[in-house]
Formats: sequence, structure tokens, C-alpha cells
Amino acid sequence: SKLDEIFDTITGSLAPPICRENLALALEKENYIQKLLELFRMCEDLENLDGLHHLYNIFRTLFLLNKPSLLSIMFLPEHIMDVIGCLEYDPSKSQPIRHRQYLRQTSTHREVISLDNPELMNKIHLTYKIMYIQEVILPTPSLFEENMMSALNSIVLFNKTEIVNCIQEDRRLLFELFSLLSNESTSIDRYRELALFLRELCSFSLALELEDGTKFYQRLCTFEMMPALEQMLTCEVEDIITIAIDILNQIGDYNSAIL
Repeated sequence: SKLDEIFDTITGSLAPPICRENLALALEKENYIQKLLELFRMCEDLENLDGLHHLYNIFRTLFLLNKPSLLSIMFLPEHIMDVIGCLEYDPSKSQPIRHRQYLRQTSTHREVISLDNPELMNKIHLTYKIMYIQEVILPTPSLFEENMMSALNSIVLFNKTEIVNCIQEDRRLLFELFSLLSNESTSIDRYRELALFLRELCSFSLALELEDGTKFYQRLCTFEMMPALEQMLTCEVEDIITIAIDILNQIGDYNSAIL
């Protein structure tokens, strides 16, 4: 079938760098990603399991081409959920894994704290989906494949850096965050969500260079982060204490003098 031929062509282009480059250019020029995603929707509507299995293999291999230009097309907001859909149909599994259903229902984003920047919110949502592909969907790469995932890793790191930089410039958000974390009247459920938000923000800061990471934590300290962490450590809820310890460990990894 045509899908067999496409898969063989892509797989045959993995090793020689010049072949990967030429194939990536051809895929971009001819809008092949969009056409493959249209075919995916058709196969899913027709319940063509054989075609869906081929498309899984094709898209998994596209990641191994390690081309940022192709990933940028696959990660467009209008494409990424269909890409995730393709990756649900692993032929080694007896049933498709409903990743899209999980992302739409179980992982529905609720704003823990209001963000006035719609672009930032969209970037956070998109990055979460990309990280889900990276950490949950794609099989654990072999040593050979790991070297071919650098483009995906770079996109995640770049997005994390952008998100951290945007948030640390938002004075209103930081003031509200640490005020609520320092306020004993904040409900325990809200308090936990805010603590998790802060831990996630700090984990994203690992994408920063050492000097930038130190400046980031110094910036948070000007908004009374340390008193907020002290408040978390005195909380009687065990998981919130654990979150505070995680954050302190991350700060120490950058610059123990901050502590």
C-alpha cells in the first residue's frame, strides 16, 4: 500500500544526514504532514485499523528525523491533537490508548491563578501537550534513538524558558501567588493548587542557564517567596510539605546562598 511505501521511504532516510535533510524539505514543500493528518482522520472515520497502525509507525519515525521544521508543523495548535491521535494506534497494543480523551477530560486546564496574557496561556497548554508526547506517549528511546530526539528536547526547553521568563515579569501574578501562599485563610484545596503551580514553575526553570536560574529565584525572593515556603513547611498537610521541600531542593541546586 501507499502507507507501506511512505513508511519504508522515511525509515530508509533515517541514517544518512543528507537523506534526512532532503526528506524533511520534501515533506515541508509538499505539505505531507497535513495530508497524512487528513488521511488519519479518514482512516479513523472508516475504522481502518491497518491504516491507523501504519500512520502510528510513520509519525513515530517522523520524530526520529530530528528536524525542528517538521516538529514545528506537527506542533501547530490545529495539528497537535491529530498527531497525538495517530500515536494512539500502536500496533503492539491490543487496543488504542485514548490519549486525546485523557487530555480533553482528565487533564482539563483550570487556571490556578489568573493569567492576563492569552498567548502565555496558549503556550502553557501547547507545551503541556508536547511534554505529554515526550514523556508519556513516545516509547522510551534506545541509546541510538535518544540522540535523534534532540530537536524535540530543544523545543520543550525553549518553551519552558519562554514561559518562565513571561511569568517572572508578571508582577501582579507573582504578588498574588505569594500573598495567597502566605495567607493562612487560603483554603487547603486552593493552597495545594498554588503550591503545585509554584513547583511546576520552578521545575520549568531548570531549562534556564545557571546564572539566569539564580536571577529567577532572586526575583521570586523579592516577592516574599521564602516566607511563603516557610508557611508551606509549617502546614499540617504532608503533600504540601513535600512540595515545599522539592522547591527548596531546586533552589539549592541553583544557588544554595539563596537559602
